[in-house]
Amino acid sequence: MHLRHEPRFELPPQIAVDAERRLSAQVLASWETCRLEALLPAAVDFDGVWPSDIRKHMIRVRLTAEGDFEITTISTAVASAFSLRIGRLVTGRVSRLSSRLAMTMATVRQTLRPAQFEATLAGAEPGLRMLTRAVVLPLAGPDGRFSEAAAVVTWKRALSPAAHVGLQREIDLALATGAGLRARIDAFATDAPPVMIAAS
Repeated sequence: MHLRHEPRFELPPQIAVDAERRLSAQVLASWETCRLEALLPAAVDFDGVWPSDIRKHMIRVRLTAEGDFEITTISTAVASAFSLRIGRLVTGRVSRLSSRLAMTMATVRQTLRPAQFEATLAGAEPGLRMLTRAVVLPLAGPDGRFSEAAAVVTWKRALSPAAHVGLQREIDLALATGAGLRARIDAFATDAPPVMIAAS
């Protein structure tokens, strides 16, 4: 069987592992607790609920008077991983965290409910891709109306295209040769040829 013919082989792995699911559930539960009977929790009440291990994944985005979205605070970890900084969210390139956040903020603004996304996005380094998961939580200003959101972002490094090709080649070769031989390839080398080693 040739894996490149498998329809699901090219899909990114599901990254909502147990730890990330627990984190998502934790932030959603905190959002529900803070809002009590109100439609949205107040932003000022929301600030004190986060421990440091969640704050390092957090971005705060506000709705401007012009109807745009603007990052007001961002953790050092998120800023470094995605080359993202304080300022207006730039749209246009869906492979960027900025664009995905803007799209999700538009949904949150319309529904006034938390929204989540999972995507493979560009990292800060050239060619680096991140398996990214985010939860965006709408918050209210002093007048009780939607004014900003808190986004909690987690990520993992994805294989580079060259490494992905190398890994696919290694698996194909292992399946083609059967039990008699095993393939040893550096999946992270760009031009490394396969080295066949007799199985012991």
